[in-house]
Amino acid sequence: MVALWPPCRLPAVLATAGLWDPRVAYWEPIKWVQTLRHHQRQATAEEKRKNSKRRSATEPAPLLLKMDMHAGHFSASDRYKHLEELAFGWAFLLDRLGMTAAAAAAADDHDDSGEGQQQLVEGVSSRRRKVDL
Repeated sequence: MVALWPPCRLPAVLATAGLWDPRVAYWEPIKWVQTLRHHQRQATAEEKRKNSKRRSATEPAPLLLKMDMHAGHFSASDRYKHLEELAFGWAFLLDRLGMTAAAAAAADDHDDSGEGQQQLVEGVSSRRRKVDL
């Protein structure tokens, strides 16, 4: 496999594709994600080689492929299936932003005063860590 760029950290990727897509053959997104994973492995190995004396605390970002076995180029034509796919994408984004634990804590707080929502907003805005998308 030919190196397309120097080894570097890649962001998290959620690639979606449809098996019955007439414009993009099903193997193209598979090969693309595999190429990204190959370069990510190279970057991780290079980072470990450079930092052999100290441990790297970060792990590589996920590179995921979601292949819809019933959809084509424009995804699902069913309204509910489309909403389900939107929810999947939002769940991936919220997970990468680290908002899942705060959202669960706010959902467990069943008061109607809006206090749980305020805690969620404060918890998200008070985070000072770097988010590795």
